This record gives sequence, structure tokens and C-alpha cells, in this order.
Amino acid sequence: MLINARKLREIADYDIDEEIVEPVTSLKIEEGKAFLAAIKAFLGWE
Repeated sequence: MLINARKLREIADYDIDEEIVEPVTSLKIEEGKAFLAAIKAFLGWE
């Protein structure tokens, strides 16, 4: 998940011929939220 998000960020930052569409960005945001929730739970920060 993180590797894919990094690749998408690099495309968005450096590839002027490629477009990242909204459904992909929304999915990455939700994945990021889930990742943070899992890390917080692991650390006992909930």
C-alpha cells in the first residue's frame, strides 16, 4: 500500500503526461487513514 502510494505521488509530482483520477486519490486517503488507525492501535494510542 505504501509503495503504491509513493509511486502515485511520484507520478503526480513528476509525470506531466499522467493524470491521477479522483477515485484513486480517495482510495489512497482511505488506505492512509486505515494505516494510521492500525499504527495507533498497535502503539496503544487509541
